[in-house]
Amino acid sequence: MASISEPPSSHLPTAPRLPDFLFDGWQLRHDDLSKAESREDLKGWNVSTLCSAYLRYQWDRLQLNNAPLSAPSLISASVTSILHALSTADNLQEDIKTIAENCNHAMLRHILKDPRTPYVVFRMLDALPQTSIHGKSGLRKLVDVDEAVLVSEQYVQTQKPKLGSSFLLTLNGLANILGFPNAKGVITFKRKTPPKGGFEFLDQKRKQSMQILGTDARWKETFDRATNGCLDGLDWNNVFIAGGVVLNTLLFTNGWGNDVAEPARKDMIECDIDLYLYGLTPDEANRKVEHIYDVWLRWSTSPDASTLCTVCLPVAHFVMSRSSTDKEYSAIETGYCVFTMDLIWGHHLSKRRETQEIRVFKYADRGFGIRLLPSYVRSLEQCAPEDVEQETEENRGGPARVFKGEPGLKTLKRIAHLGRDFVHRRLSQQDPPFSISLAALDGFRMHDDLPDRRNGLGVFELLIRHVEAWRLDAAGIAHWGANLTTSFDEFESGARAHDNRLFGILTRIIAQKLNIGLGGSRWLNYLTRRIRRMIVADDLETLYAKQITMPLIIPMDLEAMVFNELASRSTSVPADCLPRLIQVHDPRSHDPRTTTMPSLTDSASEQGNLRYWLITNKNMWAGQDRVADEVTELLTSLFDWYLNCEGPTVGPIRYGTDSERCIWHLARLFRRRLILPDIVEQPPCDAMHFPSGNRENRGQTLPQREARLFRPWALTRLLRVERTYVPDAKEADQVEDEMESVVDVDDDAFWRAGDEGTWDEEEGVPVWTD
Repeated sequence: MASISEPPSSHLPTAPRLPDFLFDGWQLRHDDLSKAESREDLKGWNVSTLCSAYLRYQWDRLQLNNAPLSAPSLISASVTSILHALSTADNLQEDIKTIAENCNHAMLRHILKDPRTPYVVFRMLDALPQTSIHGKSGLRKLVDVDEAVLVSEQYVQTQKPKLGSSFLLTLNGLANILGFPNAKGVITFKRKTPPKGGFEFLDQKRKQSMQILGTDARWKETFDRATNGCLDGLDWNNVFIAGGVVLNTLLFTNGWGNDVAEPARKDMIECDIDLYLYGLTPDEANRKVEHIYDVWLRWSTSPDASTLCTVCLPVAHFVMSRSSTDKEYSAIETGYCVFTMDLIWGHHLSKRRETQEIRVFKYADRGFGIRLLPSYVRSLEQCAPEDVEQETEENRGGPARVFKGEPGLKTLKRIAHLGRDFVHRRLSQQDPPFSISLAALDGFRMHDDLPDRRNGLGVFELLIRHVEAWRLDAAGIAHWGANLTTSFDEFESGARAHDNRLFGILTRIIAQKLNIGLGGSRWLNYLTRRIRRMIVADDLETLYAKQITMPLIIPMDLEAMVFNELASRSTSVPADCLPRLIQVHDPRSHDPRTTTMPSLTDSASEQGNLRYWLITNKNMWAGQDRVADEVTELLTSLFDWYLNCEGPTVGPIRYGTDSERCIWHLARLFRRRLILPDIVEQPPCDAMHFPSGNRENRGQTLPQREARLFRPWALTRLLRVERTYVPDAKEADQVEDEMESVVDVDDDAFWRAGDEGTWDEEEGVPVWTD
């Protein structure tokens, strides 16, 4: 088998600056591609130069992000000293009280707003009277807890390898924060109403009064009983559980053996147990997986036990991380998850993956809504152009689409009203019982409205359509036909069908390269590996004996550059833990006496060569080396091109990486993968436009990155109010015919005086109210 571990020298020059087209994706403009093509933005580029420039750019950004910080300010140094002292305090509560009594409001605000402040310190300090001030509208807090949690989460995610367990909180600690220092079992607390100025949704099932298990011992006892002790004997070092089973256990407060508890018990028992590993080398991680499997297998008596376990294994395989926790604590206490643009723009090489609709609605069903913070809402008022009332072909549906002269919250509620109105107009065309299909909401998945094939939640108005459909379903008004789950049988059959499709593309490309017909092709002993995009097995040993093998096409110069650079930049990582390509056909072992097929040889042209990408038991673990992870992302993009070059069933297949179509395809994928802070590194707006008064000092300020990403997401869509529906003879359904003109909506339909509340940095921010 021919390995490509030592590629020839690359002839690629030093990478130039990336095309501007790659830096504009955050604006979510659907016409970017057509405009860039007409401007010939990629003229002079080929796949090799574009991919090498992209990789080097990402690698350079990694080095810049890891550069040492500048010297801290005097205030920052003071906060550092205070936090260090608290980290070693014998009596934390008394020490926090002493600090509050001896610091002025300005210093307390800096401590509360500092992302290094652990949640337990923040909440204990925030509960003291010294962190409240009397403003014109009554008692105010120095810092909004959700705003502080947002900043803290970003810090924890970037610093997590250095933090250890300092930001983790036990259930006993959470009970103490909630006012139950001597909790023995179940605790009950009343949730407060969020301050005005933000936008909350998906909260119809949010409970005002909340019950949770209040101690770690009670949680473990409940978990062990619910899972029948299937993980007894597990070494929990470098392992943690996440997902629905954790939450369901936390909320299982009605005890066992009664009718009230039975539905909750059923939900908990039917949950997957998602195990995540962190802080291990690949060899250690594989041994840990074997240990987990052995523990579970010894317990299991089900004939389908091995099958069930293998479904869960890929979940654990690709994770080496530690979660932040402040957001989870706050969500339990308030009933709201704080919205960030990572829900839309997230990526697993960044702080988190983008969130898809199935997860959002799953947690809404469990009683957790989503809160858009006031700082996000107010950011819509910034940088509004003077001609915002003029909608042209250039800006239609883009970030310039705002309503001049109104607060950001009013604009957001106006858009939300349009989304809800769309759903109700659909229902007005039906007779009871009402039913809402995903297709009727404009797209089978919400991300259909995002350019560049992004996979997160769709733009705001489209999201609200789905939110309203979920609300009507929850209220029993209309049935929402959203079945987003996949059974194991579908997964297994889908895996085999997918492998067959990949093999079909491969054989067509080879036949076309060799100028032979498919009918006379003989593939036995011709290919070096069998294609396996996904692996399904009955036991762990069989699973580990196989390797994921994915075909792709890569030019020779690019391949040489990638693996030469990888070898020089990732010297601390063993070679067998790095990405690996091999030939799909080995000309050195080709024997014309055993096959009628001619040998397939490599080409130095930009058209590219076929390769197998091997994902082994060692290099499958992400998080070992960011340089190698970026190479994996590049290979994923090349594999995506392979999937999309299939072409018509009959006739030539368009596979070459020398085509203009391939260059644009990869450029659009790279727009989604660029390290995001760079996309929005722009100076602050020259002119701040606050139509309803001077708001520069109100409350918290949204980070520049979040503001620039949020604005187009919230405002990008053709916000047309007049909609008519005409029968479609073919589909026997009502279809949308949106009018071209924008018509004003009556403000009384969505806006009430006082919705926005009052915000003033000097007075503080509104408190969560009873």
